[in-house]
Amino acid sequence: MNISQVLIGFQILVQLFLKTESQSADICIEAETCSSCLRTHFSCQWCRDINYVDSRCQSNSSSSAESFSLCSNWTFPVSSVAEVSHDFNSTVQVKPSRIKISNLRPGEEMNVSVTVKSSRDFPLDVYYLMDFSHSMKDDLTQLRKLSKEITDSLHEISPSYGIGLGTFVDKPTFPYAISEPGRIEMPCSDPPCQAVHSFRHVMNITHGTAANSDFTDKLNSVNISSNVDKPEGGFDAIVQVAVCSQIGWRDVSRRVILFASDATYHVAGDGILAGIIRPNRAQCGMGEGNEYVESLNEDYPSIGQLNKVLIEQQIIPIFAVTGEVLEDYLHLSNRLVQLSSVGQLSSTSDDIVELIKERLEDIVKNTQLSPDNPPEVQVIVTPFCSGNQVPTENGRGCSNVSMEEEVSFTITVRVDQCNEEGDNNYNFNIEVPGISKIPVSISLTCDCPCEEEKNVSRNSPLCLGVGDLVCGACQCHQEEGEEGGGGDCRDSADCGGAESGTCICGECDCQEGIYGDHCECSNTTCPVGENGELCSGNGNCSCGECICHKNNGEALFTGDECGCTVSKQRCMLGDLECSVYKTCPPIPHSYDVSCDLNFHILYTDYGLVKQRTLDMILIDRLLDCPKPPNIVAIVAGSVGGILAIGALLLVLYKVYISTLDKREYEKFLNERSRAKWNSAYSPVYKTPTTIYTNPLFTAPSDVDFKAK
Repeated sequence: MNISQVLIGFQILVQLFLKTESQSADICIEAETCSSCLRTHFSCQWCRDINYVDSRCQSNSSSSAESFSLCSNWTFPVSSVAEVSHDFNSTVQVKPSRIKISNLRPGEEMNVSVTVKSSRDFPLDVYYLMDFSHSMKDDLTQLRKLSKEITDSLHEISPSYGIGLGTFVDKPTFPYAISEPGRIEMPCSDPPCQAVHSFRHVMNITHGTAANSDFTDKLNSVNISSNVDKPEGGFDAIVQVAVCSQIGWRDVSRRVILFASDATYHVAGDGILAGIIRPNRAQCGMGEGNEYVESLNEDYPSIGQLNKVLIEQQIIPIFAVTGEVLEDYLHLSNRLVQLSSVGQLSSTSDDIVELIKERLEDIVKNTQLSPDNPPEVQVIVTPFCSGNQVPTENGRGCSNVSMEEEVSFTITVRVDQCNEEGDNNYNFNIEVPGISKIPVSISLTCDCPCEEEKNVSRNSPLCLGVGDLVCGACQCHQEEGEEGGGGDCRDSADCGGAESGTCICGECDCQEGIYGDHCECSNTTCPVGENGELCSGNGNCSCGECICHKNNGEALFTGDECGCTVSKQRCMLGDLECSVYKTCPPIPHSYDVSCDLNFHILYTDYGLVKQRTLDMILIDRLLDCPKPPNIVAIVAGSVGGILAIGALLLVLYKVYISTLDKREYEKFLNERSRAKWNSAYSPVYKTPTTIYTNPLFTAPSDVDFKAK
């Protein structure tokens, strides 16, 4: 970029700045009260001096030195930021820890700097939440073998780690589980097996030397369970882990839920299959035995509820899932505003140690801010990534951040409008996912203290007893049936501004050359003609409007600036007006607006200056009129086309049905020809004929005796 481009860019910025300041100055002078002045633009200020004659509301950045000197009491709230900060240590990784913005004006932007520093010694709490459906039986076996390696990997990431354990399956009722007697309590055909449950808290988050042994013992003490449908009730379990105090989350720690499953998830609305229609309240529902007891009373949580509790409780989810459902959880992660991670788990979970270490390191190396601001407050996060740091996809942070490395942010806050019916104070949090949250409070200034009742002078003598003195200006009492206050004027703004007149005792005192009840008229503001004179010199200027000269009551000129003469003298050639012909042959056709009339203009250019002279106008006596459409042909063609298409469709349908029937008949003949028919007696058939033979009788060879 060369120096000329830089100068051009600078000039453009200066022009934009001056244009913005000019616009704000023009806007300010229209305000009539102190509160409306402050709400108009954040640069507007109000003069409270009683004897001030200029516009009371002016832009602080464009008011003249004379205006400032004439007014000694300006109302101009100045916004400020107060921060609470502590030095970085093993438990403090964010500066500031609290932000308070005071006297923010509507539309004003306030910038606040935030710094985050990742510490290796920052506490890490991990809750292992495992799917205990029967398909995860092999995974449980493998997890028992790898329990020590899991805790060792957590110790490498943070020496101050803690680990807890919980299990989930699904809602213990049909159609999610077999509801036959005894099958909820013993759902497996190969015991040992535990009952179907939505969530069971097995082990509190434990720290120190006991974490490894307790985690291993609890894994060996629990048994697998089973259910029927493929999706699981993992959302119920995540919400309970997030909101229940029994889990044992530390107040200051990086909180992580490690969610392991080989199935997709149920969401809000799926509970209706079991007649459960009450929405999930996202509240702790743990009962005796550390089990979720509201499972059959409340529907599954929604993704929105899941996101809300994760943000509120500062919890980062890691979804360790098998390849069959990886896309489902990637989609879920993308829909969560909260920072989350997804890793592919093998079918037997033998790679769980590497997955945990990889996902946790990615989270530790990712530093970002997530504002949970109300819709009235606009918050923009601008990260400043340095060195090997890389901006995140959402633009709110940096990845590849090394331990003990700082990341700087600028938070831009703006509130565009005042709340006319409610409070103008706002409180929200800016989350540093997995680390902490920064409380932010904003007080928006929309009204003036001088408008409070204790500061108002009712029926003030300075307002002739017919108005109240408020913030240095008279506000006249409103009479019944009147839209505005009583009196002709209240201040110079009602008299066209200080350059036009001033308000004295309720009446406008206009400057020289200006008149009217509100100094709205002037005889020097009429339109100027082409000759540079007011009203083209053909009329008188009256209150900004040209009154054209007349003769015996008839106007001699027309137009806003009286620039056109009424006389046709310059349009006449002898007794002809704008033509060289007295009469024209009649056109042998009555004129129709749909017809075209063709004419030709012949002219000649004379002399060096090409003075153009009209010679002749030729008019084509035959009008070019379009022929009307043939309605009969159009209707006949449309009807014929529809009938032809219908007939074609019928023929095609008949051919299709005939072909289908032929194929079915040929298929029948083919199957019949392949059929094999056997002849035999039924094995249960008994003949009705019985033959008895007398052993003492020898019958002749030609005699046959049969008995029935």
